[in-house]
Amino acid sequence: MRLTQLLAAASKLKLPPDYLFGMSRPSTIAAQRKNPPGKRRSKVFVEPISDKEWKYFRGDTVEVLSGRDAGKQGKVTQVVRVRNWVVVDGLNAHYRYVGCTSDYRGTYVASEAPLLLNQVSLIDPTDR
Repeated sequence: MRLTQLLAAASKLKLPPDYLFGMSRPSTIAAQRKNPPGKRRSKVFVEPISDKEWKYFRGDTVEVLSGRDAGKQGKVTQVVRVRNWVVVDGLNAHYRYVGCTSDYRGTYVASEAPLLLNQVSLIDPTDR
C-alpha cells in the first residue's frame, strides 16, 4: 500500500451511524461524554453536498438570513461539512457562566453556535 493511500485511510474517521455531532472533535473527551457507548439515538438526516457545490470556507464573509442575528455579517471561523454547519465569529452566540467558586463570582463567556447553510449567504467581497 502506498503511503498516500495509508494516510488517506487513516484520516477518514469511522463513526457509528447514530453519532451525535457537536462542536468538539470526535476523539476528544467532550465528544465521548456526549456519545456514551450503547446509547441509541434517532437518525438525523443530512443531505450531503458535493465537493463541486461546496462554497463556504474559513475566512469567508457571510450574512445571516434568519434568526436573532438576521442581517448581520461576520467571518466564518469553523466549517463542519459532515453536518452542513458553519460557525460565524460573534454571531448566533449564547453565553455561559464559567468559573464560579466561593472566592470568585465567575464570568460570562460567549460561545458561538453553528448555523445551517440555508441560514447564511456569501457576501461579495468587492461590493459587500
